Amino acid sequence: MSNKEISNEEKKSANKCILEKYGEDGQIKEKIIPLINVNNIPENILARFWGNIYTIPSSFYKNLNHSLMKKEKTDNEEQTENEEYINSFVQVLYSGLKEFEFKDKIMLYRGATLSNEEFEKLNKFYENRKINKKEFEPSYLMYSRTFLSFTKTESMTHQFFSSKEGTKSILFKLNNILDNEILSNADLVEISEISEEKEVLFFPFSAFIVTNIDKQNENFYHIDLEYLGIYKHNIDKCIEEVNNNPDNPELFNKIIRTPFAKDCIQSQIISSRNENNNNEENISKSQEIIIKNIF
Repeated sequence: MSNKEISNEEKKSANKCILEKYGEDGQIKEKIIPLINVNNIPENILARFWGNIYTIPSSFYKNLNHSLMKKEKTDNEEQTENEEYINSFVQVLYSGLKEFEFKDKIMLYRGATLSNEEFEKLNKFYENRKINKKEFEPSYLMYSRTFLSFTKTESMTHQFFSSKEGTKSILFKLNNILDNEILSNADLVEISEISEEKEVLFFPFSAFIVTNIDKQNENFYHIDLEYLGIYKHNIDKCIEEVNNNPDNPELFNKIIRTPFAKDCIQSQIISSRNENNNNEENISKSQEIIIKNIF
């Protein structure tokens, strides 16, 4: 993902790309066409349109999340138009949906079907964390590069369970504890195409600790999660160390050892820029050093 400000031309290009790729869907076409030639559309208005498009049952949100799951290209590979649209989409939603941050401290739910292998990996993270008493190591966390949808209504999760052989149905339960320093999620009820889903959308790079796994039966589990924002606990410590000794390359080992940590650093910088109206002077020296060294 890029950290630069999203220009008017990039927004228009993103709209054209979405129309070209997904315009056969009548609902998406209806939402995008009025935006194609609009100049300097405010990000909070554009975010409403794009947030609505994300909730339309279509290949759009599936392909978007599939692309976000892919590893970033190396520096010598050219960025495609598709990737530019994804960068624009994520950053516009980050900065444009602040008014929809869901602040109520209630239980949120997410239904999922995991393969037995995926479930065992998740269970291993949980057991290792309990044994080693290390809560914030990357290897003990569940995190996603993609958007993650939760709901305020448990019954809405049932559609995502499956009885397929070799899988387990998982009901994730999350106490909605927000990171007060950056936007963490958006309540899409007002802008969703399916408002009855009562969807709360968590942004890419969100991280969670598995706090409990409760077996209901052989193929159905409840998993309790705790939200960690963007992995602030270790990231803040790394940035402080780099600030104190910016010329020591060994300090970067803590940051670059996993794609997860790099993603979270990048997410923090994106959020800082958005919250400070993309003013480069508001980005700390340590963050610029990190960008130069690993991005």
